[in-house]
Amino acid sequence: MLARQLQQPVREIVYRTRGDAHDPIARLVSPSDLGELIKPFVFLDRFDFDGRAAPMEMELGWHPHSGIATVTVVLEGSIRYSETTGKAGVLSAGSVEWMRAGNGVWHTGAPEPGHVKGFQLWVALPPELENAANASHYVMPEEVPVEGPVRVILGAYGKAKSPIASPPMSYLVVSLKAGERWSYHPPKGHTVAWVAVQDGALRSSSRIPSGEIAIFEPSEEAIDFVAEGDTRFVLGSASTRPNRKSPDVAKWVLEIARKRGDAGYELVDIKEFELPLLDEPMPPAMGKYQQPHTKRWAAKIASLDAFVFVSPEYNHGIPAALKNAIDFLFAEWKDKAAGFVSYGGAGGARAVEQLRLVLAEVHVATVRAQVLLSMMTDFENFTTFKPAPQHEKSVGTVLDQVVAWGGALKQLRS
Repeated sequence: MLARQLQQPVREIVYRTRGDAHDPIARLVSPSDLGELIKPFVFLDRFDFDGRAAPMEMELGWHPHSGIATVTVVLEGSIRYSETTGKAGVLSAGSVEWMRAGNGVWHTGAPEPGHVKGFQLWVALPPELENAANASHYVMPEEVPVEGPVRVILGAYGKAKSPIASPPMSYLVVSLKAGERWSYHPPKGHTVAWVAVQDGALRSSSRIPSGEIAIFEPSEEAIDFVAEGDTRFVLGSASTRPNRKSPDVAKWVLEIARKRGDAGYELVDIKEFELPLLDEPMPPAMGKYQQPHTKRWAAKIASLDAFVFVSPEYNHGIPAALKNAIDFLFAEWKDKAAGFVSYGGAGGARAVEQLRLVLAEVHVATVRAQVLLSMMTDFENFTTFKPAPQHEKSVGTVLDQVVAWGGALKQLRS
């Protein structure tokens, strides 16, 4: 039995931190750091109010949210809340607040007297929900599904399923007794996984103490845990690419391009190359690639003279998977041309501006024309891609410029 356990693959921890602590709240994740690695999870706060400070005034805490959803899990004590929608109340220990901000909502909250512990998680929404109507769901302790040591906050575990209608992801609260073992088997496609410990400590591929978040290597493999003392923690897992709309948009662009006859066109899907987080030991500019996936990706990009990037916009930026794919290479991008077709609540304009800066660093010349597709007018019910007719002409303008610049730069490279 022991020999069989030793043969099981170990899911390694690749990043860990205690975050930016300002008692009583520690920010463990933000979009500018680990949030780039574990999307759709973008913020995570751990809070621990000891009850000694003066009570917070609700009226001083009002603040807005838009384009995201927040999930507040109360582990001990209770929290008062209020929204501009008129909803107000108290979250007791074991309760959950799900607030899908969508096109905007204001809310406030404050801990009740006494010791209050918990987590607040912020998650990215798919483009069709970023500007949709706001909606909230308050789940009382007895309504949270339980299976074994697990309370299901979002998604499902075993036969237990959360009553909250969230994007595809899992978010669990797990309580283990001292010495208890537990294994998490992610749903198919969930390659992102992390844990944050509130009380006690965990042993996995290495020790995870109270107050720390640990991010595991991208994989669908199970993660094994052993509790050191009575331990309570939250776990999140998700796919990096749920509900993709980009294949539909890219195929539309390809169909328009292939009518032209002025160049050879093909669709390159980053997903098919299964690139992990950048794992080359040497800087890409040195060109000394060692990983098979990097060599395959480099060969494909090297075979092309120009590009049209099709990208959504998430949280005013480009998807982490696209940035990661660009970062893997250098010479293969150099002295080539690129254009853009983007989509999102604001047409993806801010994602394109980020892409221009990133591509400039790897010597890609970006053309001026671009196509901006709106989730409100070019996606029926924010879901089904149905572009307005005038966009086809705009795609043609982008291709005119990309082909012209691509041909000129090809002569430069030769």
